[in-house]
Amino acid sequence: MGDGLSRAAAKKGESGLLPKVNRIRNGSEIKRILRNGRFHFSSTLFRIFADLSQGAGIRVAVVCSKKVGGAVDRNCTRRAIHRLVLKYWHKLAKNFDVVVVPKMALRGSVACDEEFRKGFEAIGCN
Repeated sequence: MGDGLSRAAAKKGESGLLPKVNRIRNGSEIKRILRNGRFHFSSTLFRIFADLSQGAGIRVAVVCSKKVGGAVDRNCTRRAIHRLVLKYWHKLAKNFDVVVVPKMALRGSVACDEEFRKGFEAIGCN
């Protein structure tokens, strides 16, 4: 597919999950982006950090602390953010590593959607 997602990734996107090839799973890479990220956006709901990636493609990590809530709240928040990433995937340049840090539990409200759109536009305008 022309938007940076593979066919399998687009199929996975229907379930609201990012494919593993588009996730950052290495803790040292997440720390590098948080520490050295060139682009960032902050709102009352979350913070977004981004940096140019060494490889091709967009990779995303969602880091939920225990301040967000219990395990169920953190997982629901993580899934909600993955769905928002897939929705606004086209707003990012094709070689970005992105880390999203929610400040509170997100339940997919319209305000959350709007803030996320603004954040992706702020950090990743093509």
